[in-house]
Amino acid sequence: MEASAWIFLSYAREDEGKVEDLYQRLSDAGFRPWMDKKDILPGEIWRSSIEKAIRCSDFFLACVSANSVNKRGFLQREIKEALDIWQEMLDSDIYLIPVRLEDCTVSESLRDSQWVDLFEEDGWSQLVRAIQIGMERRRAGTESIVEERPGRAPLRAPSAGESEWTLQKKIAFAGVIVALVVGLLTCTATIAVPIVERLVESLLPRPTERIGIDIEIKATETSMPASETPMSTVMPTSTDTRMPTGTPTPTGTPMPPTTIPTPTDTPMPTPTPVLTAIPSPTATCTPAPSPTPTPPPSRPPPPVITGLDPGATKHNCPVQVTIRGEWLRQSTSVRLIGPDHEVFASEIQVIDDSQIKCKFDLLGITVPWTQEWKLQVEGPGGTAEYDFFVAKDVPDDNEPYP
Repeated sequence: MEASAWIFLSYAREDEGKVEDLYQRLSDAGFRPWMDKKDILPGEIWRSSIEKAIRCSDFFLACVSANSVNKRGFLQREIKEALDIWQEMLDSDIYLIPVRLEDCTVSESLRDSQWVDLFEEDGWSQLVRAIQIGMERRRAGTESIVEERPGRAPLRAPSAGESEWTLQKKIAFAGVIVALVVGLLTCTATIAVPIVERLVESLLPRPTERIGIDIEIKATETSMPASETPMSTVMPTSTDTRMPTGTPTPTGTPMPPTTIPTPTDTPMPTPTPVLTAIPSPTATCTPAPSPTPTPPPSRPPPPVITGLDPGATKHNCPVQVTIRGEWLRQSTSVRLIGPDHEVFASEIQVIDDSQIKCKFDLLGITVPWTQEWKLQVEGPGGTAEYDFFVAKDVPDDNEPYP
């Protein structure tokens, strides 16, 4: 059995009788209407009960009449809260439906939505059809093609003059934007160029400046004592030994024998080597590159819940809940947490990151009245919670959720 739609009825006190008839017709059709007079229990805080019912409802019916058009008070607050919820939905979603109980004007805040005339002959069938199509679109999760409503004139196409005037306005607006951008860039360049030039001049060295360190090496003069013979720094390359080149030929006149002097060993000055210190190049120690730390593995983001379908159920029955949100694919556990109970999902069907379906078995669990539970989704990145309501009984609904 398909889950019935939860419908919130907003009305003025003067139209209470007509709204009670609408409440009964919706119940007989298999829907779940909510009316403050019938569904708020004695002792409950009526303001918070109404706010919770608006958040959990699938549809918001704004019952409009001559009594409610200019009425101030909590009725206008209900409509504003419904408009805020409607802003978070897709354009194709059907949520806020103005219902005219009689021929009257509709307030400015509700004129964006197509209303239904319940006092007309086909008003009731149009209302039921809108609720059924709205539920089908939410289950499908895709935008539907806009259907041509029977009995209503099609939308008027703009004339050629209107299209040309719209195009001219767009071109003029684009020209103004381009002129503003060009003027802004020109002003920025005029101001930035002198600043950049001064910055470059301050960073570059001037031609008369020298960058570096002048190293001056002075020779150390060593004074020698006067008594010592100065040493020659020129090393002898060879020894000049005079040898006779030939045998003398005797002539007619005898010559006395020539005494050849024996060479005397004369000590030669031994050159003393002068040790000159040659500066060795300074070794530069290059530190070894430090290892780049390996970043820790990124943690997946926590799941986010933006809505439930349905947002409530009655006790002592199984229920299937569709969870909408983000990062739901990696969910590890889903559970319902109440004041005295904690129920884990028996089946989790992952559709994509933005939608999962879960089944809970509430058989044997009873509550004395409507209780606020928490639906909790836990994933690797964290935990997300969303309000869920478990009621003792729901009017005219004897079948459990699938």
